[in-house]
Amino acid sequence: MGSNADRVIANTRWRIESTSPTHQRPRKPFRWMDLAGVDAENYPALRLFQVLWLEEEDDEDSVTDLVERRAVHKILIEVAYADDYGLELRQEIMLQDRHDLIKTLRDPRLFAGTSASDPTGETGLQARRVTAARREFDDDANMAILRIECDCEIWETE
Repeated sequence: MGSNADRVIANTRWRIESTSPTHQRPRKPFRWMDLAGVDAENYPALRLFQVLWLEEEDDEDSVTDLVERRAVHKILIEVAYADDYGLELRQEIMLQDRHDLIKTLRDPRLFAGTSASDPTGETGLQARRVTAARREFDDDANMAILRIECDCEIWETE
């Protein structure tokens, strides 16, 4: 991995996969997968998600000794839900998943590490702030999607 932003994406992915959903119906683990063209109904035992980098906002005043700089990277987490639960249950599941994921994402003890084999590796992540969470429906794929946006403050090495 090259940049600290790469490490933060890997950290986010690993921490979400390590999160145990607290909603009892259905009790499915989170599993990362590229959601392009995926039909969530084909994976009934999993909560499929992806983590996407959206953009970076540089802070020119934060450069120190031309060695590192503070940058805010916007990332998007999308969790797919098959349209087989009914509106009320699906909404209940999505709201509980939202709660579980935001709790995980905000915990500063979980900012280090990128995988089980590198649980303490440095990522440069200083803060991860959830800026938005919303539910959308993808008519083409016939699934609901929970979208969580985060601002990740990262020290990037120059």
